[in-house]
Amino acid sequence: MGPLRPRWVGFVCWVLIIAGSYTVYSSMKQLNSAAFYQSMQMYPYPAWAGELILYGAAITAVVCGICMYEGQGWARYPYLIVMIPFLAQTYLDLGILAHSLHLQIPAQARKLWLAKHEWDLGVLFYLFSIFILFMRRTRRYYHPPLYVDE
Repeated sequence: MGPLRPRWVGFVCWVLIIAGSYTVYSSMKQLNSAAFYQSMQMYPYPAWAGELILYGAAITAVVCGICMYEGQGWARYPYLIVMIPFLAQTYLDLGILAHSLHLQIPAQARKLWLAKHEWDLGVLFYLFSIFILFMRRTRRYYHPPLYVDE
């Protein structure tokens, strides 16, 4: 029997599982709508790449959350790598919203404010989760020292 899972690791894993599941569910619900495809067309890259980033990050969050919860330390690294393009795409959304706000579309002002704070919370959670998943106590949980039976 290995060491007990730190509470913060369980918290991070459950947040990843719930947030990733909700992202997949909500984007699948909007998949056939014209607004979804219109929002995907605003990126400077093809719409399929935006969908790949969105669904790839959400599914990776769910799979890595489950695997990290089960004590598999390798799952920290895909989470670390895949969330960077997702956060970059979200930051690009902020830039596009800010540009539309400069074009005198006042309805976007509240949406921009909410999106900015949502992005700030996402980046803070990402940095917090990296700290939690790579601190010494957590590394010991994922890679316990070998004990010699005498």
